[in-house]
Amino acid sequence: MDIDRDYRMLIGGELVVGTQSMDVINPALDEVFASCPRATREDMEAAICAAQDAFTTWRKTSVDERRAALAMRLLASLQGRPDLAARVSQIDVT
Repeated sequence: MDIDRDYRMLIGGELVVGTQSMDVINPALDEVFASCPRATREDMEAAICAAQDAFTTWRKTSVDERRAALAMRLLASLQGRPDLAARVSQIDVT
């Protein structure tokens, strides 16, 4: 099953295109179903710095607020993409 998408890394609130990629394998079928960016050392260092900065605010956020924020982000990413929502749901069950 292929999920056609231009995958990027989220670093410091920005979507970053990787310079390398790697295959994502469905362990149930042992098949490649997508390709995603492979982070460089610089990407990882930038992500760690951004996470440390975000932690100051995030740690003060309640579990319910975190859950709601993540759910809204997921819903926004699937909005207008019923094909992707169906594929993600199917993969989750497989």
